[in-house]
Amino acid sequence: MGDSESTEYTFLEYVNMRLVMIYTEDTDFSGETPGMGDSESTDRTVRTDSTGNANYVQVTFTMGPQYQPNTLGGSDLIPLDSVRAGRGTFFDSTSLEHLCTDYTDDATFGLYSFDGDVSDFNDMVGQDCGPKSAMCASPDTVPDQFVSFNIPLGFEVFDNQASSDLSNNIFVDFVVNVVDTVARDAAGTAAPNEGGAPWQMKTTLTASIPIVDGGINIFCDGFTAKTDLKDVANVDIVVGSAADKEELTRLRILQDIASTDLDVVASSRIDTPSIESGLMTLVIKGNESYFDLVGNTGVTVELEDVITIHVMEDNGSGEDTTVAGQVLTLLRAPPDDNTNTTGLITDGYNLNGAFMFTIDRESQRAHLEPRSALTDICPFNPPRP
Repeated sequence: MGDSESTEYTFLEYVNMRLVMIYTEDTDFSGETPGMGDSESTDRTVRTDSTGNANYVQVTFTMGPQYQPNTLGGSDLIPLDSVRAGRGTFFDSTSLEHLCTDYTDDATFGLYSFDGDVSDFNDMVGQDCGPKSAMCASPDTVPDQFVSFNIPLGFEVFDNQASSDLSNNIFVDFVVNVVDTVARDAAGTAAPNEGGAPWQMKTTLTASIPIVDGGINIFCDGFTAKTDLKDVANVDIVVGSAADKEELTRLRILQDIASTDLDVVASSRIDTPSIESGLMTLVIKGNESYFDLVGNTGVTVELEDVITIHVMEDNGSGEDTTVAGQVLTLLRAPPDDNTNTTGLITDGYNLNGAFMFTIDRESQRAHLEPRSALTDICPFNPPRP
């Protein structure tokens, strides 16, 4: 929002301003921007790269019901050659530039050194992800008495300019040219009188808006993020059963098994002092630091699917040729990227060589399923030896 000086006599009311920044839309979230490598990536997240963002300032105001744009003799409500804008601390010391004439007449434009091709600017502003606002478009009619006028500023004008002391501002200055229809009708003529008819009125709108954090309207920004179970929960396996806490302390507990990177470990017999030594309990414990975050109230851990693989052989020698070795090879296979050229893959992707996720977006559920490479080695119904 911007404030402007008011006078005792003016036909402009409710003057407001807003700053607009538009990114180049990211359509695949691959983590890379063409020609710039992985500049848009951070750990476990992908955010649209802001490099080369297009900037403009929108000025809105209202006029009284008797005022209409003065289009006599080819005039405009807002003469484009009167439109100036600049960035600085104080109006008097800020250099203002005629950006609308540069934008409409030249192939390149931009405030100070923040210039670029007009065609590139139009491509960014015309994206479907943004408001697709017209620049420097003076309206011929104002049926609702509301005027919205957009002044293009160039590229990256707002970058690193936000300040808490209001020392960086965008200033605008332009003429508003109207006809007072009440005075015109009273005069009984619609023809101008050497440009000096009292019903032809002009005023200069001068306004400013500070560049502050949170004060810029950003369009075409995007953000994706993903996490693993080990980031939000710990998983243990308890072997055997216990009637109370004292018995539980004597059981064999395999802790934090979800944090493994599937490194090769030596197999060993799992013994436990319990009459139900063949019973294994999977325990999923939510990470308190995650579930206590603001906004996570009501979030729970739900177990969707559990698939266990039972290999009825010892390792012996030549592990790579054993069933256990083949399964480990599948489990160690890297996961597929869950994006393609059209965006996020919505029907599922391979978690590794053994399992895949099938995704139901409508119900917001993902299910774990074995891949054929695993069921070929370990079928659900093992054949007789």
